Parts: sequence; structure tokens; C-alpha cells
Amino acid sequence: MDNLKSLRIELDFVTDSGERTKKEQTIKVNNPSLKEKSKSYFYHIKSIYTLSFIIQIPEFIHSYVIGKSVPSIRSEQSKDYKKDFPKSINRPTIEALTEQWCELISDYIWLKKIENTPLKKVIFYEFKNRSIEYKSYWNGVDFGRLAELEYKHSIGFISEIDGNQVRYNNQKISISSSQDKEFYKIKFVEWSIERELFFINIQKSFETIIDKINKFESSITEETINELIYNSPLLLNN
Repeated sequence: MDNLKSLRIELDFVTDSGERTKKEQTIKVNNPSLKEKSKSYFYHIKSIYTLSFIIQIPEFIHSYVIGKSVPSIRSEQSKDYKKDFPKSINRPTIEALTEQWCELISDYIWLKKIENTPLKKVIFYEFKNRSIEYKSYWNGVDFGRLAELEYKHSIGFISEIDGNQVRYNNQKISISSSQDKEFYKIKFVEWSIERELFFINIQKSFETIIDKINKFESSITEETINELIYNSPLLLNN
């Protein structure tokens, strides 16, 4: 540890409740270390040195962000703080170090805003259906026609934080827009007991249809098909 030095600079900080503030932070500086020469260099370089700047993340910040997601400022997808997120930030320049530090502080503040923002109860729902010519994936052989019908609904919550929509499941756990991108495309309506019962009835209708199809399919034999032709010309209307 004799080669380890440090400096102190004032950086953005945050209180436990999510209020932005300023506080002097200690940044550790490792002495220059010899970096292995890249094979991509076409000219002769005998030695390449790099610095390492390190700042420790306070435990109350680190433990709070783990397992949560925030909108990324660099893309449409969210940024996920996974369980293996390190307890310190290590970068080769002070600029890169302080940039990520300030981003972490902003993420903590954003997550605290979520915690203190009222949630709106909604019903997420999705219909997917299609009827298309069905062909072999490998050689285009005609397989006839394919009919598909898919329906789903769930109770959940939404909130608006700094212009970004956050979606939650029925346990009020936030859903990552990068890990569950498709869920952010599903439509929703504000919840009411009447609307919930409406979507439950749709679900029951589909379950009835599925039961009919299963029973109908199992009844098709060489001996019974002629009778079915006359008695069940329109399956779902019977």
C-alpha cells in the first residue's frame, strides 16, 4: 500500500432521503502501472503506463440501487444495477470517474423519486392474432394456413418520473425496460373493478374456446368426421 496516494475533491452527493448535495470525497490514486502492449500496435512501443482512480461507493447508496433499474441517458433501454455491481468505481481518468459517480448519484435520486411517487393502478392487456399461409422455414414448402390467437392481461401499476414511464407488476416491483422490453409495448387502461371483471370475462371466453377446440379435436376420427361436418360447421358458434 506504500504506492497508494489519494486526493480529495468536492463532488455531487446525496442524502439518504434522496436530496442532492455536495460533499468532499476521497479519490485513491494508484501509481502508474505498466500496461501490456496491444498486438494492434504497428510501431515499436516499449512501455505504456496507465493510472487508476478509485472512489468508494457508500454502503447506503450501493445497497439501495442493487437489483433496480433506471432509464439510461445514453439509450432507450434502462440501466440495470445487478447483484455483482462493484462497491467502488475504478477509472483511468478523473473525468471518467467523476462522470460515473455523478451518474450514480442521479440514479439514486431518481430511484428515491420512484419510491415517493404515487402509483396509478392499471390493467395491462395484449391481443395477438394472425391468419397466414404456413410454409416450411427451410425450403418454403406450403403447409396450408396457420391461425393463431393470443391474449393476456395483468394488474399492475405505472408512474411518471421526470418524463419517463415506469411499469410495475401487481407486487409493485418495477419492471426493467431493457430486460422486459416487450412488456413496455403492451397497452393498458386505468383500473376499476368493472374493467378488471371485463378482462377476466374475456379470459374465461378464451378458456371456453380452448376447451371446445380440445374436445372437438379429440372427437375427430374416421368414423365421426362426417357427423361433425353436419353438426359443427362453425365450431365457435356452437
